[in-house]
Amino acid sequence: MSRAGRLFLGVATALALTAAAAAPAAAAAPADQPVTMATPSSVTVFKSKGVPGVKIAHALDGIDAVNRAEFTQRAVKVAARVDAHPYNVIIMNLSVNYKAQLTGVKFYANITYKGIFYGIWIATGGKFTNLGDGGYKNWAFFGQFNRTGKGGKVVHFH
Repeated sequence: MSRAGRLFLGVATALALTAAAAAPAAAAAPADQPVTMATPSSVTVFKSKGVPGVKIAHALDGIDAVNRAEFTQRAVKVAARVDAHPYNVIIMNLSVNYKAQLTGVKFYANITYKGIFYGIWIATGGKFTNLGDGGYKNWAFFGQFNRTGKGGKVVHFH
């Protein structure tokens, strides 16, 4: 599989980093002005003021993991370490039902890991509910939060 990808600079604060795989419907705004770039995975990014979207996307692109559970845990730690402080980070398998009620979203990216599409958010607060399997292979989070609901599947970020 080719490691070639494309970097698109979009309007205002949207940008996209994509490889051979197409991003799911949850992708950010349409992009223009393609620039070729090497990347082993598919990443689509939306960023707001306050976080370095390209820097985070590159860090996420370089994650090496043995399995999906390790990937989700590393992804939230990488995003937080790059420059998400003092924000909260959550990654979710997009094929699992969820309800995102996040506030102050500073960054969103679609990431493909071994053919599975994930969404990763960096936000100031809000609530995120996992309506499916709660294992690390499907989601992970980092920041200031408390969990409620059956199985702790409702995360309240502060």
